[in-house]
Amino acid sequence: MDVVAPPPPPRLGPPPNAFLVGIVGLLLPGLGHVLAGRPGKGFFYFAVVGLAFTTGLWMTGLVAVNPDRDALWFAGQALAGLPTLGVWQATKDLVPTERLATFDLGMLYTGVAGLLNVVAIADALGIVEDRVAEADMRRRSAAVEAHLAAEARALAALDAPPAGSLPHDGLPVAGPPTEAAPATVPSTDGGPAS
Repeated sequence: MDVVAPPPPPRLGPPPNAFLVGIVGLLLPGLGHVLAGRPGKGFFYFAVVGLAFTTGLWMTGLVAVNPDRDALWFAGQALAGLPTLGVWQATKDLVPTERLATFDLGMLYTGVAGLLNVVAIADALGIVEDRVAEADMRRRSAAVEAHLAAEARALAALDAPPAGSLPHDGLPVAGPPTEAAPATVPSTDGGPAS
């Protein structure tokens, strides 16, 4: 039975800087995934965090984000990044006239949105870590292959029999043709004989 190996994964280039991925993921949910080379996952996290945040805003009547009224909730909401800052600046002058029945649940949704973004950042950093390990493995594999190729060439050079020696089958190896020197026989009169 023939076994077909799966195609190698596409090369994504060098892995991005983990610090930069964390910072941009904190600024905008999902952007760290885009920088790490996983834009589909980035869009997913952007949609999930954004949906939780906007649902919470709607449930509070748009007055959920205010560090003066709810500092502890704001700390959690701030983890959702720049959307929190934008909403705070846009709604800081709004004063709640009545407390909606869904206000507390809305605050919870906006706080959970910030915590979901922390999960997204951790996932993006995990992708970067995997890409760093993959790049290191490729580099080591290439070094091992180069070393093995050099050893194979060295062994092949050592295994090549020199000219005139006997190979493994016992027959002489033909070397380059050489001219035979004339044989000299000593003569009895003291001079060389031919």
